[in-house]
Parts: sequence; C-alpha cells; structure tokens
Amino acid sequence: MFLGTDDPDRIVSLLDQYPWFENLYRDLYTACCNTEKVMDMFSEELRILDRNTAQYMIDEMEAEIRKQGEQLKEKDAQIEERDAQLEEKDDQLKVRDVQLQEKVNQLQSQNRMLEKVSCSLVEECREQGKSRAEAGRVLCDRMGMDPDLAGEMVQKFWRND
Repeated sequence: MFLGTDDPDRIVSLLDQYPWFENLYRDLYTACCNTEKVMDMFSEELRILDRNTAQYMIDEMEAEIRKQGEQLKEKDAQIEERDAQLEEKDDQLKVRDVQLQEKVNQLQSQNRMLEKVSCSLVEECREQGKSRAEAGRVLCDRMGMDPDLAGEMVQKFWRND
C-alpha cells in the first residue's frame, strides 16, 4: 500500500500505523514534484544500463573473437600438416622421377647396344652372302629377338652397295 495508493486518507491512515514511512513519503513526494530530478535519475540509470550493455556486448565479441582465433589456429595446424604431407609426397615423386629417368637411361643405353650388335650381325650376314631372311633368323637365334623385330632390324641395317 505504501507505493500502491495515492488516496490522501489512506496515506494518513498508513502513516498513523507506521510513522517511520513519513520520511520516505516526503522523499518520494519531493522527487515526484521535481520532474527534472526524476528525469536525471532515470537518465543516469539509462546511462549505467547503456554502459553495462555496451560492456556486455564487448565481452561477448571478445569471447567470439577468441573462439574464432582458436578455430583459425586449428585450421592453420591442419593446413601445416597437409603441407607437410604434400611435401613428403612431392619428395617421393621426385625420387620416383629420378628412378624412372635412370631406367629410361638404362633402356636407351641397352637399345643403342642392341642396335649396334644387330647392325654388326646384319652386316656380317650380308658379307657372308646370306639372305635377309637368314640374317633375321640369326638375330632371332643369337639375340632372342622375336621375328617381327628381327625383320625390322634387318630392314634398318641391310645396306645395298
């Protein structure tokens, strides 16, 4: 009833029963009569509320920024791990490339040697008066060539003077 009534008779009755409310009623009445003071009081409360709201929003944004920073660190770690894996695979590919190039070089060397030997055998057969077919059979027998390859070699190295 202290704050809920504005009937003067009820207020007087309340003050008779509870005399210590009188000072409170005077302060309340004085505050209500001075609208500017009441507005200042509300303005101050609103300023405090605004400041608290702004601080709360700042705290929330800082927490979000920290969370995003942690997520970025995790993603950076994942990227670094993937980079390391890619570098390892790249190194493996380089080793394989070197091995493959070595095999290509060996095959080229063997091919040159095969051609030299084939050329010598074909030339020897020609000098002995053997036919091209006989030269092909010699290549098959001595070098283990298949007949088609032997025929190509005879065709390539048979010289007609």
